[in-house]
Amino acid sequence: AQADVLLFLHADTRLPVGACGMIRAALTNPAVAGGCFKLSFDAKHPLLSLYASMSAFDSVFTTFGDQAYFVRLQAFRDAGEFPVWPFLEDVEFRRRLKRGGRFVKLDAAVTTSARRFRAGGILRQQVKNTFVLCAFLAGVAPERLARWYAPHRAPVQRRHP
Repeated sequence: AQADVLLFLHADTRLPVGACGMIRAALTNPAVAGGCFKLSFDAKHPLLSLYASMSAFDSVFTTFGDQAYFVRLQAFRDAGEFPVWPFLEDVEFRRRLKRGGRFVKLDAAVTTSARRFRAGGILRQQVKNTFVLCAFLAGVAPERLARWYAPHRAPVQRRHP
């Protein structure tokens, strides 16, 4: 990457109008290493609305890569970049990034696909997400969790320098 700021956007997520300006404004504060947006879904359901409203809070349970992480290039490098894991690399990266500077959550929301929630059942999917995150925080390896969470997902190919 050649830019001073990186944006990590999931393929099924859309940025809000004016996102680049919002990111630039947040990064005028030199103490800010990076951040993300709040979350909204492309489907209407009371539980999805509740989950989206919780994304206003910055915690390990309410902040994930599908919220379009943005980060200063140097902070990205200082945090060790994304670990080469098949799963939960966004959670680990955010934990590392917060050690090197402020992580902010912007007021605007990205819109992401609710397909996984619709396919597996909205409540069931949220319980599964919470269980996986708790297991990860308790020390279960992301490779093991990935096999359980999405058994058909292709393994991550390791990068070689």
